[in-house]
Amino acid sequence: MAHAWVHARTDRRRSWDDHDPRRGPPDPGGRRADRDDPAQTRRRRWLTPKEGNPDMEYGKPIRLHTGFAEAVERVRAALADQGFGVLTEIDVRTTLRDKLGTQMEDYLILGACNPPLAHRALDIDRSIGTLLPCNVVVRTDAGEALVEAADPHMLVELTGRGELQAVADEAAGKLAAALESLTESPTSTKK
Repeated sequence: MAHAWVHARTDRRRSWDDHDPRRGPPDPGGRRADRDDPAQTRRRRWLTPKEGNPDMEYGKPIRLHTGFAEAVERVRAALADQGFGVLTEIDVRTTLRDKLGTQMEDYLILGACNPPLAHRALDIDRSIGTLLPCNVVVRTDAGEALVEAADPHMLVELTGRGELQAVADEAAGKLAAALESLTESPTSTKK
């Protein structure tokens, strides 16, 4: 079983769906009061690719009429102005070329973090680190730069933790302000 754990007292295997690390192991009968609650079940189970929602919006794109290198520089500055630091940088184009021998357009993933917001989110749910930092993609599309930022509200949707809403709202506002500032230049427009 891919995601399973062993119950300490009975050595009986239980599925990951039965386990909520914040509440400890389920009782020996495998029943929990929230087991029939769809929100609890949805929060704990892994989604398969077939279960994805193609209509779900999870990012906000901004098209810039500029080159890739200039766009990356502007995005970094806009994020910094909103209190985000770039913790990670993944050059997808180079990685795929080096590892797979494939060619693709310029494609950079910036892992942006606003420390006060990350701290608040982690205080609510330590496992939220699996969804951090906020990813911002800068890529080339039809000769222009396309900037896309992950919607922080996905933290609330994916976890089912309503107490993350205020953090997600503030992060979304700061990311939106950063992206909007990119459109203030006369050489760029919003898609």
